[in-house]
Formats: sequence, C-alpha cells, structure tokens
Amino acid sequence: NKSRPASGSEHSLSHYWEITHSNSDERFALHGTRTGIATGIIAGLYKKISCLSREEVARRLENTNCPNPSAEKDGLQQVMGEVGKEIADNSYSFLGISKVDYQNLKQKILTHWDEIVRIASDVPSRDEIATLLLQANGIHSSREIGISEEEVEQAIRWAAYIRPRFTVLDLYHVLYSSDPHK
Repeated sequence: NKSRPASGSEHSLSHYWEITHSNSDERFALHGTRTGIATGIIAGLYKKISCLSREEVARRLENTNCPNPSAEKDGLQQVMGEVGKEIADNSYSFLGISKVDYQNLKQKILTHWDEIVRIASDVPSRDEIATLLLQANGIHSSREIGISEEEVEQAIRWAAYIRPRFTVLDLYHVLYSSDPHK
C-alpha cells in the first residue's frame, strides 16, 4: 500500500488548522478540503527530504538535540490553547522521549536513509497533487481557505504532536530543527 507511508501527516495539518481556527466566527473549510491542501504541502516536505544526501542527513542529525519537553509543551499550549495543553499532558510524540531513545531514533534514520529516500521519491509532487485536486474541482491552495503561509509553517512545526505516531512531520522536525534556513 503506497499511501501508508504518507498517511497521517496531512490529517494532522488539517486537524491543527481546525483547532487553531475553532474560535473563528466564519465557516471553515471541511476536513477533506483541508486534507487535500495539506497533502500537497506534505508532498513538498517529502520532496525536500528526498533531496538530502546521506552526508547532509548525518550532519543534520549530529547537530540536532532531543527536544526540550517543557519548551515544547509551552509552545503547544501557546499555539493551540487548551487543546495544546491536553495534547501535551498526553505526552505525545517527542514530549516523553529520552535522550537515549532520541539518539537511537537518529541512528535508525541514518541506517534506513536509502529506504526513506525511496519512499519519499514515490510520493507524488506538490504540483501533481494540485493538478489532481483541480481536476476534481477541488481547492489546492491554503490561501483559498484563509490559511496564511505563516499558519502553514506553524502547522508543520506543531501538528506532529496531534497524533502519537511517527510521520514525515516528525522526520522533518528532526532533520530541520537546528536549521534556521529551513
């Protein structure tokens, strides 16, 4: 099943936007529309990841540290309010990872890098996703539903915490958390 490796992240982005727009008075796009838009965004992350060489990945992994649980929990609560606090209290994703487990995760990423690149290379491009959405008379741009580029970046940063499973959002966070020029 080729969709399995990509499944999850796009729904996490959609749920993140739902959470952060829940206090809005205006009607917000449906989950399927948000997920379609997020699929294109996630495809872009796969493309970016697939372009990294093993050497670049090794350098990035060497320069990234285990996330600070306290700072991450504070950030979640800041961007998602009470829902962020609830997510943080459930210790999803990296919030409860030990430094040893984080080091093991980084080693696992490097060990399986060729396989990760193969999977990432199989994911359709962002443009292909947009074309398919347009062919189905769907919306393909976050701007069309009132999601700014900043909100897209915030979703990429925080949405991985919504579901307790490792997705490309987590991988992206590990590889790019120490890079100020993501």
